Amino acid sequence: MDERIVRSLNGWFSATSFRADLARFLALAPLVAVVGLVVLAWLADWGRAPDRRAILIVGALGAILALALNVALGHLYFRPRPFLVLSVHALLPHPSDSSLYSDQLALAGALTGALFAARRWLGAVSFLLAVLLAIGRVGAAVHFPSDVVVGFGIGAVSFAILLPARRPIGRLVAVMSSAEATVIRRERQEGNFLFRHGPVVAVSVLVAVAGLGYGMRALQDHGRIEAGSRAEAELLRPREAVPPAE
Repeated sequence: MDERIVRSLNGWFSATSFRADLARFLALAPLVAVVGLVVLAWLADWGRAPDRRAILIVGALGAILALALNVALGHLYFRPRPFLVLSVHALLPHPSDSSLYSDQLALAGALTGALFAARRWLGAVSFLLAVLLAIGRVGAAVHFPSDVVVGFGIGAVSFAILLPARRPIGRLVAVMSSAEATVIRRERQEGNFLFRHGPVVAVSVLVAVAGLGYGMRALQDHGRIEAGSRAEAELLRPREAVPPAE
């Protein structure tokens, strides 16, 4: 089942250059969007709701725990990546380390759990983004479906394990929130632009950062393609005939 899904998705994504670019985009951009949702959730509770903000911190700690567990697992068990053992096209440059489990989905699992606990609608959006991320990673042939499922699950479980820590963290956040509330009242009285249009500014910055990152990646890929095309043209260029020796 794992191999069949990889072959099907990779075959579809690698059929055209546009689909290959789409796979590369889905293999990273949804994770950036999930992180952006966490930032927006944090800013939405600026100066208030310390309990919800503490949950977001626990989500970040759960992501770190999931990554640490994956590093430990990598020393105990090795599973080759799909592009090493299957007749597929690797659509992403990736080291030949263990495929099990996906770091990206582990991060998404922990952060999605935190978002769902803090604001359910954000958690639902984050889950859909995680599904797109999983499709991109499998379609690019850098992970098996079981890798992404296990990664997401371990991320969510890591968040759940650390969830009891939200109470002591919440007390620290409450102190910070009270200070922020004072700043908000003062800035609103002065009509500060950022506080009047905070959500719009935050979304604009996230979109700009995501666009810049994707643009840089596209330029790098274009450079590699051009270099390959020049090398291919050089190999195919007809050689001048050598005159016969007298």
